[in-house]
Amino acid sequence: MLVILLLTNSKIFCQDIVDTTKLWSNVINKLPSWIVMTEYIKFDNDTMIDLKTYKKVLRSTDEFHNNWSIHGFIRETVDKRVYFRADTSHQEYLLYDFDVFQNDTINIFFLNSYANDLYLSPVKYKISLIDSIYISNEYRKQIHLNIIFDLDPIGYECDHWIEGIGSIKGILHGYDEITPSDSYRLLCYSENNILKYQNPNFISCYYIWTGIDIIDNTSDILIYPNPIINISQLSIPSIGENHKLTIKIFNSIGQRIKINEFNGIIDIHKNNFKTGIYYFMIANDTSIIKTGNFMIK
Repeated sequence: MLVILLLTNSKIFCQDIVDTTKLWSNVINKLPSWIVMTEYIKFDNDTMIDLKTYKKVLRSTDEFHNNWSIHGFIRETVDKRVYFRADTSHQEYLLYDFDVFQNDTINIFFLNSYANDLYLSPVKYKISLIDSIYISNEYRKQIHLNIIFDLDPIGYECDHWIEGIGSIKGILHGYDEITPSDSYRLLCYSENNILKYQNPNFISCYYIWTGIDIIDNTSDILIYPNPIINISQLSIPSIGENHKLTIKIFNSIGQRIKINEFNGIIDIHKNNFKTGIYYFMIANDTSIIKTGNFMIK
């Protein structure tokens, strides 16, 4: 059972994020391969770096998470800030700040990836709302985040942080729709081997899909204009207009939201989508011939 309410005088459950009894699983939609995989994240053992005490961040990608590798270092302060560093030679970056108030703005970094390259992405958030969420017989503080830009100081909601759990994008991850990148979503969260939270959009804590055979991913494909601000046209000039094709469009968490048949040219209407990045596969009767993405502004 999951209930959301505004913060009142009710008792709110408070808990640290950096705790060795916790385990997260995140589903990853990898680009440009279209592989879907799952990562497990946990923390283990203290280590000193630059006179600060960190926990090791461990990562596993096998279903029974038997094999772990070091994925960074993390620490949490008494004022509810969480810092992450990718290795011992680089500086630390602010990953979470739970000591915030509504309408505050914060600058944080989160771990992102594309084509097997890992990097830290900066983002500016505005706290749009602070409420609570009822998870596993406890109320936990929940922070709603708007991504904002220099020319858009209000922005739009793109993420939630849950106290003791972290982002709904995944414990080390955040908003992933500014540029093409892998997409992360929190699947499950456990404490002391007890499942406390499972994403209601998924029925398992582990997913894997090794991809599809694409017979020609170099076919010329045009989407103009892209980003899409009203109506744009998708076309494949090398194929022409006399071939029966199917396009499947997916949102950033891999859910298929549209499927259409077309003959080489199709219009994409902004009004049919929410703001963000979308991914598509184009197929003929026998094979996938093209994958790509577009942005709705």
